[in-house]
Amino acid sequence: MAQSFQLLPSGDIENDGWSLVGSSVTEVWEILSASTDSCYIRCPQYRGSASVSFPIDSDDLPDGAVVDSVTVFMRMKTVAGSGPRSVTLNVLSSENMSRYTSRTLQATSAFTEHEVGTYTRDPLGLAWDIHRINKLRLRVYCLNNLFDSIQVSQLYVRVNYHLKPSVQVTAPSG
Repeated sequence: MAQSFQLLPSGDIENDGWSLVGSSVTEVWEILSASTDSCYIRCPQYRGSASVSFPIDSDDLPDGAVVDSVTVFMRMKTVAGSGPRSVTLNVLSSENMSRYTSRTLQATSAFTEHEVGTYTRDPLGLAWDIHRINKLRLRVYCLNNLFDSIQVSQLYVRVNYHLKPSVQVTAPSG
């Protein structure tokens, strides 16, 4: 039977110009894991990216589980009056940040959750397992000509897995 759990960002890799909006926040990952639209990262005037990492050795994946896929979600909006705007999200591995999968999404005028994609293999083409998830990085990239035209309030992944069937052999009785 298929099961899943959610992973929130747990660390910053880079912040190239994105502003942090929210009370008592000092890092991008704090905002993107807060699950509230009152905290968000705001795009820079021209271009910029922000990258986050995920927990190392999460307890949520049971021993012996087989990871089927990882689904990426992003919650964002465009500021009213800024026109159509887009954000590109890159799915990367810390082993090789030059190889990645990307998808560009159009923002709407209200905070909307977007399912970026479901990936059955990591960006290097390897099957997902706890070690591959430990190396997962997500990068938000925006190329605009207007400060604060894009706001991103949440970024997370859902890890989809199944448990291997177990067999128990008992001696015949009687």
